[in-house]
Amino acid sequence: MHHFCTTLSLTCCYAALGKCEGIKGLAVVKTNPSRSCVICPRLSVRRPKPVCSPHPYLKRCCDLLLASLAVVACAPLMLCVYGLIRSCGFRQPIFTQKRVGQNGKIFTIFKFRTLRARPHQSQDFLPDHGSKSILSLLRCSGLDELPQLFNILRGDMSLVGPRPHTISDHILFASILPEYEDRLAVKPGLTGWAQIRGWRGPVTCQHHLAERVAHDLAYISKQHFLFDLAILIGTVLLPLTASTKRPRLLQTRDVT
Repeated sequence: MHHFCTTLSLTCCYAALGKCEGIKGLAVVKTNPSRSCVICPRLSVRRPKPVCSPHPYLKRCCDLLLASLAVVACAPLMLCVYGLIRSCGFRQPIFTQKRVGQNGKIFTIFKFRTLRARPHQSQDFLPDHGSKSILSLLRCSGLDELPQLFNILRGDMSLVGPRPHTISDHILFASILPEYEDRLAVKPGLTGWAQIRGWRGPVTCQHHLAERVAHDLAYISKQHFLFDLAILIGTVLLPLTASTKRPRLLQTRDVT
């Protein structure tokens, strides 16, 4: 019975991960020497420093309540965004990608598709100037992140926390900053302290990465309900503030 449960759980992990067999850094678990390996959807990471989160159940209840209300309130807006992206030429407006979550757990994140896939997008799709402006506005306003409300309901993410990065970027950043993996001590967030302090968007240089990680770790050490509330309010007001552009020096993949 124990062997059956173990095999079943590993099989479920494989199904959840999908075709990630060749990704560097994933923990490989052999279920049977005579069979192929099953890859568990979790990165082999240095154990992050333990964090005593105040009122974790209250935070989760708030996440569920606020995310549910936001889904209902934003449903017409999300339908409009879905239609706009379809009108811009994308057949699949919803974009999914593997990201690194709490304690190295791999999960699938949902976003509105606003960027053309570089190697795999068909050549018959060439957005015009108007479409590019619409897609750029969706990215700058953060409306492309709205589907992540469903990640919060699923338990993959929280409303507030460090932003999740792609697997390849996680490996790169962890090799640059030793303390980077300490941010995995909590669930990733839809928004965070680093984002409202100006360190949002693609990582552009090592200083940008260091500042983002420093703000993430500062948030983790100061977790509080009122702090989360302040960050959420700051996020709502974020589109009203001017954003500064930084030169892109690190080659990354969609780490907003």
